[in-house]
Amino acid sequence: MKTKEDLIKAGPSIGVGLLAGIGLGIAFNNIGLGIAFGLIFGSAYSQTIGKK
Repeated sequence: MKTKEDLIKAGPSIGVGLLAGIGLGIAFNNIGLGIAFGLIFGSAYSQTIGKK
């Protein structure tokens, strides 16, 4: 279970992942795919930060 502090720390990295994913989506002409990538990258990135 994540604490509020963890979620606050994770927020920006998920946002960055989403932006990167949307960028990829535009590049591949598929926004839905980009958002899916963004969520995957963002959550993975935030979990990596959370472990430090």
